[in-house]
Amino acid sequence: MTLTDLKEKLGYVYRHIRKDTNEVFYIGIGCSKYRAYSKEYRNKHWHNIVAKTDYEIEIMIKDIPYSLAKIKEIEFILLYGRMDLKTGTLVNKTIGGDGVVGNVMSEESKRKMSLAKKGIKSRLGKVVGKEGRLKMSIAQKGKRNSAVLVYNVENGIFHQGIDEAAKTYGYNYSTLIQKLIGRRTNNTPIRYA
Repeated sequence: MTLTDLKEKLGYVYRHIRKDTNEVFYIGIGCSKYRAYSKEYRNKHWHNIVAKTDYEIEIMIKDIPYSLAKIKEIEFILLYGRMDLKTGTLVNKTIGGDGVVGNVMSEESKRKMSLAKKGIKSRLGKVVGKEGRLKMSIAQKGKRNSAVLVYNVENGIFHQGIDEAAKTYGYNYSTLIQKLIGRRTNNTPIRYA
C-alpha cells in the first residue's frame, strides 16, 4: 500500500426509495455527507418522482475508498436496471461510476447539439475556422480517457482506460465503447469500473 492509497478519499453508496411504491428509483455515490440528501444536480425524471411522492434515503455502503464506491454504484445500477433502457426502475441516466458514459440522448437533444456546434466557438466567443478546428483535432489525437477503469468480470482484471482494454482483448476502441454502453450486443465480460 502506497501513501497515495492511504490518502484516497472515502465514499459511500446510497439509494433513493419511493415511499408510495417502496421502489428504488435512484442509486448514487458521494464523499460529502450532503450528497445523498441534496436535490441539486438531479435529472428531470428524478425531480418528477420527488414532486409526486416522498422518498427515503438509505446509505447502503459507507466508509469505503471512493474508487470502490464507483464500482459498487455501477454494480447496483446494473442490478436494479434503468428506466431509459427499459431494464429496471432507476432514473439514473448513466452506467454510474462518477461520469456521463452511457447517457442516452433524445433525438431532439442530439439535433440541438448539432445545431449549436455548426458555428463552433472558442472560449473567447470567436468562431473557429476549419484550420483552427483541424489544429484542435490534431492536438487531441491519442488522448483517450485513461481515467476510466474497465473491469473484466470473468478474470477480475482492471484496465486503466478503454484504450488499454480494447487493445488487450482485440477490440476497436469505438466498438468496445458501443458494447459497454449497450448500443451493440455485449458478448464481452468487460464492464466499466
